[in-house]
Amino acid sequence: RLVLCFDGTDNKFEATEQDSNIVKLYEMLNRTTSDQFHYYQRNSQAGIGTYRPGQLDNTEAKGIFAETRDKIHSTLDEMFGTSFVHHVIGGYQFILKYYMPGDKIYIFGFSRGAYTARFLSEMIDNIGLLSMGNEELIQFAWETFSDFQRLGGTTKQEAYEYMQIFKSTFCRPGVRVYFLGLFDCVNSVATFSSTRDMTPYILHAPARHIRHAVSIHERRAMFRPSLFLLNNAERGGPDRPVNTLKEVWFAGNHGDVGGGWPLAKVKNVGETKYLLSDVALKWMVAEVRIIEETKAVSVWM
Repeated sequence: RLVLCFDGTDNKFEATEQDSNIVKLYEMLNRTTSDQFHYYQRNSQAGIGTYRPGQLDNTEAKGIFAETRDKIHSTLDEMFGTSFVHHVIGGYQFILKYYMPGDKIYIFGFSRGAYTARFLSEMIDNIGLLSMGNEELIQFAWETFSDFQRLGGTTKQEAYEYMQIFKSTFCRPGVRVYFLGLFDCVNSVATFSSTRDMTPYILHAPARHIRHAVSIHERRAMFRPSLFLLNNAERGGPDRPVNTLKEVWFAGNHGDVGGGWPLAKVKNVGETKYLLSDVALKWMVAEVRIIEETKAVSVWM
C-alpha cells in the first residue's frame, strides 16, 4: 500500500493535541511493515515544522532579505496557492517511484491539502501513472492535465482526446486510487478556481472509495467546500469497479473537522476534554477499516 497525506494551509507539526487530523492519522499508520510506504506533505508556509519547495536546496545564510522573501512567498501562497503545483507533482513522484502492480493507493488531505489530494487523484485517473523510469515526463504530464482542467467547450474536448492518447502511449494501464479521504476539501487555488467554480460539484469519481468529512457550520467564503455529486454511470460499470461515496457533515467549523485547534483548558481536576475534530478523525479511520480487511492504520487511540 501507498499512503499519502497532505496537510492544510498553515498546519504544521506541533507535537501536541493541536496537530491536524492529517498528522494524527499519519501517526497511526503501521510503519513496521515492509509492504507499506508513506508520504507526508507539509504546507509551504514558512515557520517551525514547515518548509517551502526548494528550501532545502538553498544554502544562503538566513538574513533579513531571505526572511522577507519567505514572508512574501508565504503570503502569496496562502492567498493564491502558488506552491500547489509542487505539492501535486511531489505526490505524483512518490507514487511513480514506489507503485507496483496490485498496490493500493490511499490519499488523505485537509483543507487545501484535501484539494491537492483530490487533484492528484483526478490526475492519476485521467492522465494515468507514467511507466517506471519516465520521471522526466512528469512535468509534461502535469501540463497536459492542468491544461485540460482550465479549458472549456470544444477546446476542452480536444484537450481530453490529446490527454487520452498521452495516457495510452506513456502510462501504465489500470492504475487508480483506491481510497480518497478528505477533511473539508476547499478550492482556493486561483489557477483553477474560476473554471471549477462554474461546476463546483464533481461528476467523475477519481477514486474507488471516497470519504469526505465536511463542516456544517463554516461560513467563510475562502472555505467553501468542494462537494461531490456522482451520476449513475459513476456508480459502477463493466470497465470500472463500483465506486462508493460518503460525504458526511460534521458539527463545527473548518478546524473542528480537520483539526489544528488547541485543547481547551480543563477547569476541574480530573476532568477530560476532547477536540471536536476527533469525531471526524475517528469516522475516517473507521471507514478505512470497513473497506479493508488488512488494516491500513493501527488500532484507534
